[in-house]
Amino acid sequence: MGSKKIKKPELSILMSVYNESYTSIYTAIKSILNQTFENFELILINDNPGNVIVDKDLSMISKKDDRIKLIKNDVNRGLGYSLNFGVLNSSADIVARMDTDDKSLPKRLEKQISFMKNNNNVDLLFTQWIDINENEETEL
Repeated sequence: MGSKKIKKPELSILMSVYNESYTSIYTAIKSILNQTFENFELILINDNPGNVIVDKDLSMISKKDDRIKLIKNDVNRGLGYSLNFGVLNSSADIVARMDTDDKSLPKRLEKQISFMKNNNNVDLLFTQWIDINENEETEL
């Protein structure tokens, strides 16, 4: 993961973290940081500030790239609160979601931001997904 300096991001990506493993979190974040579209901020919301391991992992990961912004809830507040808190701390006009157990294809953000820019009547965009099991096999 390289460090990229951005001015004002076009896109804010929200990822709430509670008690997931380092591997899961890192895989999800890496798939975002390796996107072909690069003008974004990734907002990590730590919704489990009492878990020292998760807190340490997120702190370490957030230092690897300037596009990552780490915020922490004072106590566990749940996904809805955490995402709303992330929106309040976002810098971009467009907000995307990412879960810690997801992995994004490299052109995901490029395609989504292009679609949103070319269809200004669209306020909410969902995309297709592929289920992959713990052995990296596609499940139908």
